[in-house]
Amino acid sequence: MNKFLLFDFDGTVANSIETFLRLGNEMATKHNKPSITMEQFQLLSQLSMKERCRQIGIPLYKIPEFTIEILKQFRLHLMNVPPVDHMFSTLTKLHQDGYRMAILSSNSEVNIRAWLEVQKFTFFDEVIASPGLFGKSRSITSFMKRNKLRHEDVVYIGDEVRDIEACKKSRIPIIAVTWGLDAHAYLLQANPEYIAHQPSDIIHILNNQ
Repeated sequence: MNKFLLFDFDGTVANSIETFLRLGNEMATKHNKPSITMEQFQLLSQLSMKERCRQIGIPLYKIPEFTIEILKQFRLHLMNVPPVDHMFSTLTKLHQDGYRMAILSSNSEVNIRAWLEVQKFTFFDEVIASPGLFGKSRSITSFMKRNKLRHEDVVYIGDEVRDIEACKKSRIPIIAVTWGLDAHAYLLQANPEYIAHQPSDIIHILNNQ
């Protein structure tokens, strides 16, 4: 039986980093905080969430509140968010090879489904919105129970250290991708089972498991 593939959304399937940076800067202005450039953002991507918050002057406990507001604004910019380069062809090949796939993300189900419809990404059996920044482990476990899947039946594909940590709690392997939010070096510190540098690497990794 082929693995059931759980994909993160932002930074993994959708190239939404620049959109979130722009929306984050708009919110920073609203709250009298300094905005950051893409270069600064790339430096922040090498730091933990706590350290990022310290650097930009926002308390960690405020992040969920800001995230909710940004996700509401994100809905208005869906048409401007492209897919990650070569992700469509990669998902097409995985679908043809018989993999079942779902999205499990901290973004909202409404946002994700709207984007998938715009982009004509019809590969996913389910879209699961995982509430909060650190609730993915519970969402993964719930998904597995609902679909009667064993730990060895599932692989997660995501772009953040918190994805790796959630997978370790849920005891499933992860393919950590280097084109998203967290930098390659920071991802390696969390010791993922696999690293993908481009979407086609996902296919090669799965074919060689």
